Amino acid sequence: MATSAREQYEARLAGYGELVFMARAYQTILESFFLAGDPETWRMLETYRAFFGPVARALTNDMFLHAASAVDRDTRTASLPNLLRAARESPEFAPGADVRGMEEWLSGWEELRTNLRALRDKRLAHFDAGDLRETIELRLGINYGAFRVFLEDLHRHHVTLLRALDGHADAADPAPEARAHSSRLRRTLLGDPDGP
Repeated sequence: MATSAREQYEARLAGYGELVFMARAYQTILESFFLAGDPETWRMLETYRAFFGPVARALTNDMFLHAASAVDRDTRTASLPNLLRAARESPEFAPGADVRGMEEWLSGWEELRTNLRALRDKRLAHFDAGDLRETIELRLGINYGAFRVFLEDLHRHHVTLLRALDGHADAADPAPEARAHSSRLRRTLLGDPDGP
């Protein structure tokens, strides 16, 4: 059964939202555990290295794979470039949304997008989970602070496109809940479940 252009756009927008949601959830969990930097957390990570090492690699791989997919240029994907192209060709999909501004924003991230594509295409080959921030920045060639802003902006653009399509934005942000759960789990593992 053929679907209308609007239904295809809605399906892609939902797919894009899922990619951004998962990338931000992985990012928040990584920050809560592996980038926390406090001595107690580092001791816990070292004590349970056989568990946390693979977890860090899996979260990092999936975070970058989802982010790379969210900005993929392949016309078959549920990505921001394809959503923006559809919104430009059919303005009724995103009335009032600054599509041109989002396209300009996206073009400003070309170096990061190129790095994400290269990582995805190499399947995020082996890396050491020792110092995760150093690994991300030096070995993978991605400025983590900039990447964090990039993910926040991808979420913001998803909300904008949802709001433009239906007049409301029902796009959950995983960061607050993932941060709270990760923090509580970390405190529990450190022996202080009621701590800050």
